[in-house]
Amino acid sequence: MMKVKWTLLAKDGLREIANYIKKNFGAQARMDFLHDVKHTNKLLGSQPYMGPIELTLDGHPEGFRSIVVHKLSKIIYYIDNDHIEVADFWNCRQAPENLANRIKTQC
Repeated sequence: MMKVKWTLLAKDGLREIANYIKKNFGAQARMDFLHDVKHTNKLLGSQPYMGPIELTLDGHPEGFRSIVVHKLSKIIYYIDNDHIEVADFWNCRQAPENLANRIKTQC
């Protein structure tokens, strides 16, 4: 089982989406969403190659992968020797080129 580490950018992205869900759909929807994220995070630790290569970030040396978590959001991550680094928690309703720009500022 690999350790999964989240960057500040990823934590902020998760927090933004969770707050949006709570505001628009209620506390129970937020709890269900966070449960799905926690479950996916656990699976990721045991199956790091389960997510496909993120084509939007093709060409980055990190070899970013992604996993859709909840309809319109996904975990953007890469495998870094002995752990998995979650680089971003992405709201898929944004333009894909924004993801590349957002990741560039972090990496």
